[in-house]
Amino acid sequence: MRAATHPPRRIASAASGWCGSFDWPLAVAVAGLAAGSGVAVAAGGRELLAAAALVVLIGVCAATALIPAALRGAAVDIVVMVGLLAPVAMQQDRTSTQITSTPVTGLAIVQGIVPVVCVAVALLLVRPASLRPSATELWAAGFLTAAAVSTLWSVSPKVTLLKALQLAVAYLLILLWVRMSPGKDLVARLGLLVHAVLLAAIAGLILSPHSAVVPIAGADPTPRLRGIFPVIAPDLLGFMAVIGLLYLAARVGPSWTLRPPVRVGLAAGYVVVLLLTRARVSLVLLLIGLFVLMVQDARRRTRLGFLLPLVGVAAVCVLSLYAGQITTFVSRGESSQALSTLTGRTLTWHQAEHAWAERPLIGYGFYAGHRLGVVSSIEAQNLDSMWIETLLDVGLIGAVPLAGFVIAGAFALGRRRRSPSRQLAIAIYATALASSFVNPSLQQANYPMIVFATVLLARSP
Repeated sequence: MRAATHPPRRIASAASGWCGSFDWPLAVAVAGLAAGSGVAVAAGGRELLAAAALVVLIGVCAATALIPAALRGAAVDIVVMVGLLAPVAMQQDRTSTQITSTPVTGLAIVQGIVPVVCVAVALLLVRPASLRPSATELWAAGFLTAAAVSTLWSVSPKVTLLKALQLAVAYLLILLWVRMSPGKDLVARLGLLVHAVLLAAIAGLILSPHSAVVPIAGADPTPRLRGIFPVIAPDLLGFMAVIGLLYLAARVGPSWTLRPPVRVGLAAGYVVVLLLTRARVSLVLLLIGLFVLMVQDARRRTRLGFLLPLVGVAAVCVLSLYAGQITTFVSRGESSQALSTLTGRTLTWHQAEHAWAERPLIGYGFYAGHRLGVVSSIEAQNLDSMWIETLLDVGLIGAVPLAGFVIAGAFALGRRRRSPSRQLAIAIYATALASSFVNPSLQQANYPMIVFATVLLARSP
């Protein structure tokens, strides 16, 4: 059992302190990839950026030889998290016309190169365990294949291909993480990423409140909290706050978060983040997650039975005393029509459904279908629904394997060994699944995808 606590070695000599292992053929391949990426960047008039990226890449790869074997497991965690956050840490709002005229920007190149570099560095650090593909992984592969193949009929093949590759690399990082952490609790390790994103948002709020709390351009004028770096929109920040609170409630995650004073402080901070995002859906998601978490444990169920009547009475009292203030806070000053359409979501979905009905089997091409296709006039970064966006982009050939991915993940969760981590994973599953109907999720590289996909693909420790 003790051996399972140590990170897997690439070769036998890796066990000896600082004399790490270096895979020279892979290093040469990585250097070649970096050179090719540099040429591509230089062709766009960015020679300095290309040279810097190449030097940094080779330097990072060489540095892996100096990492002690005992620290390589933790190093892989950090590398994978950096690779997953790279495509979303910085974002650039662009119109459909800008995307069509210039599909590849300097930022997009960097966002594409960094995850690939992280894949290579992770492979240099630890050799992945040979695991038989699970049903969940096969369904995920089916969805990714449909996304890539949709390039053939996409309204913008280049955009579809680039976005499909970006998503595939994100899933590859998670799959490598699973195979580089055999016997380890990946759900608990994911907690570090969740807490890091939330603490960064809190730091941004403290250091620059006027930049962190701002209205959303083109939406309601209510100031809402967003993450400055890494960049994260209010609705998705609210989702991450819910996940962070679930980690604290389940007492799962990094050891430093389990100390009572730290847990209380983090919980208070995350509640403030959740309230400042003004994300109404996230408030509902928090209730779903906490309820699912509590009903799985006998002691928590007993407490829930005692607390529910008290909470009900308290809620009635609060609503009767502060109904006006609560209504103002939740409505964010929006009209009843805006609330009835979920801030315009249902109108967008109605347009998307009509467009999908014309090409129900294959859709209009991954990502490009909703950004550059028949509903591009709304200039939406996403359609605020994983399922509707998937149907529009890749039709039934993509929606079916995506549904299979989610269902197979549920069965895999049911087979995992009973533990606090399993209870947390089930609560996250219920929360993320509910969120997927009104937010982007597994169909694009973003924060909900990182959380949901890791929970679905993680193996039982």
